[in-house]
Amino acid sequence: MSFKPFYISNFDESSGQQNNLESFLIPEKAYTTLENAVCWRGKTVSRPGIQHLARLRRQIVTKTLTQKTTAAPDTIFTIADVFADVSIALRATEPYAEIERGSAAFSSVTIVSGGITFVDDTGVGVLTSVGGSGTINYVTGEIVLTFAAAPGVVDIVVSIWYYPSLPVMGLPRLERGAINDEISIAFDQKYAYLFNSPKFEELLAGTTWSGADWQQFWTCNYIKFDQTRILFVTNNNKTDGIRYYNQLNPVPPIIPAAWTTFAPILTAGTTLTTAACLIQFKNRLLAFNTTEKTGGNDENFPNKIVWSWNGDPTVPGAFNKDIVGKGGYLFASTSEAIVSVAAIRDQLIVKFERSTYRLLFTGNDNLPFVLQKINTDLGCESQFSMITFDKGILSVGDKGICLDDGQGVARIDMKVPNVVFNIKNGDNGITRVSGIREFTSELAYWAYPAAEESDSLKVTFPNKVLVYNYINGTWAVFDDSFTCYGMYQKQQTKTWDEYIEGAWDNESFIWDSGAEQSLFPDIVAGNQDGFVSVIKTLIDCESFNGKTLQLFAITEVLNRLRFTIPNHNLRTGQFIKFSQILGSGGINVTDPTVLNFVNATQSPIFMVNRIDKDKIELQYLYNDLWVNLIPGSLISWAAPQIIAYTGTFLGGSVCVINKINIVTKQFSPFYDQGSQCRLGYIDLFASKTESGQFTCDLLVDCNTSNTVSDMSSNIVSTAPENLTLIPWQVNQDKIWHRIFTNIICQNFTLHLTLSDEQMGSDMNQVALGIEGLNCGEEQFIIHAFAFYLSPNARLVQ
Repeated sequence: MSFKPFYISNFDESSGQQNNLESFLIPEKAYTTLENAVCWRGKTVSRPGIQHLARLRRQIVTKTLTQKTTAAPDTIFTIADVFADVSIALRATEPYAEIERGSAAFSSVTIVSGGITFVDDTGVGVLTSVGGSGTINYVTGEIVLTFAAAPGVVDIVVSIWYYPSLPVMGLPRLERGAINDEISIAFDQKYAYLFNSPKFEELLAGTTWSGADWQQFWTCNYIKFDQTRILFVTNNNKTDGIRYYNQLNPVPPIIPAAWTTFAPILTAGTTLTTAACLIQFKNRLLAFNTTEKTGGNDENFPNKIVWSWNGDPTVPGAFNKDIVGKGGYLFASTSEAIVSVAAIRDQLIVKFERSTYRLLFTGNDNLPFVLQKINTDLGCESQFSMITFDKGILSVGDKGICLDDGQGVARIDMKVPNVVFNIKNGDNGITRVSGIREFTSELAYWAYPAAEESDSLKVTFPNKVLVYNYINGTWAVFDDSFTCYGMYQKQQTKTWDEYIEGAWDNESFIWDSGAEQSLFPDIVAGNQDGFVSVIKTLIDCESFNGKTLQLFAITEVLNRLRFTIPNHNLRTGQFIKFSQILGSGGINVTDPTVLNFVNATQSPIFMVNRIDKDKIELQYLYNDLWVNLIPGSLISWAAPQIIAYTGTFLGGSVCVINKINIVTKQFSPFYDQGSQCRLGYIDLFASKTESGQFTCDLLVDCNTSNTVSDMSSNIVSTAPENLTLIPWQVNQDKIWHRIFTNIICQNFTLHLTLSDEQMGSDMNQVALGIEGLNCGEEQFIIHAFAFYLSPNARLVQ
């Protein structure tokens, strides 16, 4: 019997990851696993890439060190760790603090001692000076000063820009008068930052916070009647309390920019210490889940709501219930804690642990608000999971991901019903969940720590992202580590001159797509190392990642190189590359024992062997074998430089390379006829790449691990394959690719992924100038499948 095509395309409503039914029962377009890819606008496409924006950084300004130079005749002085000096004393609380590298246009370090000024204007660990010289190690904080003449016992005064390398705990925007032109700010555990393109800098030095690494910052932009704008901030930590930031008002009355502690009087003898949530509603400031101080003691009221008068909430008495016409409060008729709150239309949705209420405005100044319960079973566990839509609010609860439209609450995650139960509960896992809506790609993201991985790997921070396409209702999972989300608007449109390659052919985004113009609302994400990244849109057509992790140390352990990457969240078998490794040593293309750290910016891709949460070892591909990276290993960063590990490490950063993992349903085309099927061949319709490929494994008869070997090849090229017979393929943007199978089976499943060899680059070939595959950085797009089938023998012999 001849084969008949079974055609599958338009991956929309009935596609995406689906796990609520057995694999053979889900729709033909659905997947049992969809990792690092998403169904979007009719196609299955690899996840959007991540572009490095900046690291959170601050400056230590003109600090006189406790350590001084020593008496003559000494001319060389070593500061073992500038961060550990008593005058600075940061190494204990910021163990991975790293000095920023300088450049010709920017000196990150200025040291004045004995009338001599040392600066870092090279960024390669060398201090320049008239009357001396020096070196600096950016990660250890060691500084060596060499004077031309002995200075005697004198002070050492330093000014240093550095990265605290603490987890990012908030990425809000500061509202200002211009329409849709807001300022990006950021928080880590200790400091607030302002984005002053292209870098972050501390927002008013001297104000610090002391929250834990799971206490994200809740912010509320508030505009007063006189149009003065302030930003209220809380991390629900009673030590820090609530603070607000006054934006600078340069015209009378002049208001200097400042952080102000906010502890309004609620009743006689009681003040507000902190709250879980703050929101402006009906010209009042409302606080939810409050902690209050009475007689010097703090007490938490988890089901309480307090509000200010109709006016400026910062004036004395604004919250005081004892004064007629001022503040007030109410208690919800439940013992559950208020977890989160958001506005929809003309009401506030108040999410408790296991129930949902709405807060309505009465118009009565004596009791301006009332609570009404709208659901008794579905609440919210994760405060920062709330995502607002025009028709409802999405949130992550203990029973599912729910949509609240103000009238009722219902689960929307029935295709992936077990995901919420895989969120780690320990280590405050549920409070680490963070969500945001990406308008351009029409996706909702939730970063979360996965229980099945976190418990076994001892991962603390989120290591997965649940993705919801709210247009077609499909789901996917990405391997990304983010602690919080926010929005960012670039102030200038990029020109071609700003791109490194400077040629259209070398850029993967769509020129003039809108995403590169000024004020475009990009989604940004912060991570556990203090990196902030822009999540590219699917319109950008970019799948590669920028640097997201700090490389803090390289050591030798049992004749293997061990890399310290704080809280890396990496698993054995994942892939990384280095954005840059900096250190001592010069270029030597003939002696492989000399390490060229300097200018080593083009890294091969390595496979990870996880040691613990802060350390990994690496393997690289050499002559089709994965080899441990050891001292003396021959690896190529940019041919023809052959380098190896010796010398002094001075700093570096890491990019994570994501690997697609897609498993289709179990196709059983002739079950209804009681027949097996003969699968003659498979056609895949994919977008063209320059040199990309992927692996298509075939599994039959409910087998989930052993793939069929009797195939023409399981490698599918996404580049033009046969220009002799089909020369016009070079001009196509999509190409059909065929795999011959000729298999008889009851059912079959496709597993689309990238092999380890496709992810990496063979160092032997790279050293010879042959470009590696590096398929993990190529965009993957499947538009359709066509299976050529015919019924065969009886289903059961």
